[in-house]
Formats: sequence, structure tokens, C-alpha cells
Amino acid sequence: MSVQPRDTGAGIPVRLLLSAAVLLAGGTLVAGETPDSPNRMRVFYFGNSLTGSAMPGLHEELGKTAGKQWICDVFAGAGWQSWQHRNELWRAMGRPVDAETQSASSRGDLTLDEELAKSAPFKPKKFFAGEWDAIVIQVFGSRLHRETDGMWGSKFDGPVDVGDVAAASDIIRIFLKKNPQGEVFIYTVWPNMQGGEVPPDDQLPQWALEMKKRSGRIRTAEFPDREAFDYAAQWNKPYEGNFDRPWIGNIARTRDYTNRVFEGVKENFPQLWQQGRLVRIPGGELFFELDKKMRAGQMPGIVTIKDLYTDVQHIRAGLAAYCIAVLFYAAIFEEEPDSLDFTIYNDPENYGPDLHHDRGEVIPITHERAKVVHETVWEVLQKHPHAWAER
Repeated sequence: MSVQPRDTGAGIPVRLLLSAAVLLAGGTLVAGETPDSPNRMRVFYFGNSLTGSAMPGLHEELGKTAGKQWICDVFAGAGWQSWQHRNELWRAMGRPVDAETQSASSRGDLTLDEELAKSAPFKPKKFFAGEWDAIVIQVFGSRLHRETDGMWGSKFDGPVDVGDVAAASDIIRIFLKKNPQGEVFIYTVWPNMQGGEVPPDDQLPQWALEMKKRSGRIRTAEFPDREAFDYAAQWNKPYEGNFDRPWIGNIARTRDYTNRVFEGVKENFPQLWQQGRLVRIPGGELFFELDKKMRAGQMPGIVTIKDLYTDVQHIRAGLAAYCIAVLFYAAIFEEEPDSLDFTIYNDPENYGPDLHHDRGEVIPITHERAKVVHETVWEVLQKHPHAWAER
């Protein structure tokens, strides 16, 4: 099947416009690179362990199997939301975390002091020092908008909006200031389950015994209530607005909420959207479609998407991690993923230690399973209104 490049709405492929801008600026294309399907992408990820679920450390090797240079780095904090990444970037720029800085950001008036950035913490320094073709921002918040002078015990220099729309938009503005032709990908994840009951010690699996020995306790989140979880019902819950405890009902990881976040970002960057440089990586939507195929018996040996979960939110090594890595690849390179070699995601040695049992046991990827993943990823990206729909 031939791949058609995304159209800007004016009959000109996005990649062609960007490549023309590079050439006009005196740059050159990578050898073998075509304007509409690049062979190299340098991408910086902002997220947490659910970005880590895709195993970014394997992306470069995975890209090579399809003849691509997939160069990436990841800034991931445990449970981090976009406002935390945004705040760290502001501080690295020598700016206070307050309304004045946010106002300057909205106007596009923030500038980077190159010398100051050299003394920034490691990951902000890597971001500011590198040349990036794109960024990926993972949505993991719980509010569209909220102004406050502190969150989770962290005191700010003044009130700022920590909502997902504002925080992601601030990161995008910082990125575009240094990389004006860059692309932005908003990565949205899947719903989480409710915690279940922790079994008695004599019924705990070995990984749980070791975890309890290290930390002295086991959280209910390690043992989700799988029987009560209905992926489609949870994914389709309506967003009910901002309130004091938005985590109740887990409504921030739903189709409605994530669509609202993207629409808010799109409203802030209409030109970026029209040029096809603002794109969704819809993890939750991919799992929704895979769940339907699994229940229909189309994924050999996998009955439901719940089989891909490790705990209430993390996903397992092997097939589950590969699903999200393939989604990243296809979205970023705008290419069908059927040339990827899945075998590197089958090797337990490629995952490193799993002290918190985030990845669990490897779900083997077979040719039959990989085919279903590749086809479903491509179907989702072709039809999703925030992915490659015509502008």
C-alpha cells in the first residue's frame, strides 16, 4: 500500500514545506531523505512512566530496522504532569514561576539565555542544547485549566495556570522559539483501572513479595480490579469539568477529556495545526480499537486489552510496549509500520531492571500479533481527526 503524505489543505505536503524552508535557510536534507517521508527525526519527549512504557531507549534501534534515524531523548519524572516540565524549563531559563512569566510566554516574549541554560539541570540542558525536529508532550493531568501558586507541596513564585492546555502550550512556545519549523506531537494515554485487593502474603507472587520486602507495603494499585474494568465504558465517560478532586472516576483519561485538551492547544496554535505540524499520538484510541479486535478473536491468544496492563495503569513488556512504540513511529515518520522488526521488544534483556513491576512479564510478539498491531495503528492514525485528517 502506498503512503500518501499529509496535505496542508493547500495541496502541498507538510514535509515538502518544511524541507523547502530548510533549503532556503541554507540547510541540506539527509542523504536518501525525501521531503514527504524523512529518514531522520530528532525528537525530545516530555512525559512520565507512561511515556517510558513505549521504551524510548529502544526507539533508535527500532527505527534502524525500517531504515530510519530515530534520535530521541526523554525527560520523564515519576507521575509528572506537563506543568512540572514547563516549570523546570522556566527555571532553567532563569525565570520565576509566576503569572508574569506565563504572560510573557503567551506573548512569545520569553528568550533563552544560552549561558544560563548551560548551568541548567541535566534534562533541560539536553533539551536547550540539542537541535530537535519535534517534541512529544504526554498528557497526564487532571484539569484543563487551574490557576494556583503551588501544587503537590511545590510552592511557586506566584499563581500560574497548571492545567494541561496552558502547560503544554507553554512548552510548545519554548520549543518553537528555538525550533521554528519544528513539529509537535501530543501523546494521550489510556484509561486506568481501579485498585483491587492485595492478596494475603502466602498468596503473593514473587515480584510482590520482593517489593514488599523493599518498601514494607504493597499498594492496591498493584492489583487492579480487572473484572470490574470495562475499557470502552471508561474511555467514553464524559468530562465533568474542573473540581477539587478530579481523579475521582478517572475522568481525565478519557476520550472526551483528551480531545478537549488537544482542542485547547489547537486553538492556541491555529497556524501550527493548519500546517500539519500539530499532531495527536492517540494511545487511548489505539487501545480502544485493539480491545474491540481482541474481543472479536482477532488477536491470537489475547482476549481483552486488560491483558496488556501490569497494574492499574502501566502496561507490560513485549506486545503492549510495542503497540505504543509502533504508534509513535507511525505518527512521527508518517509511514506504515509494517517494515519494523518487532523482535527487539521480545528480548527481556532489553528492558533492564523492573523494581516497581511496571513492565511485568513479557507478552511475546508473534508475526500474527504484530500484523494486527501494525494494521490497527495505521487505521487509527488515518481516521483520527487530530492525527492526519485534512486541515
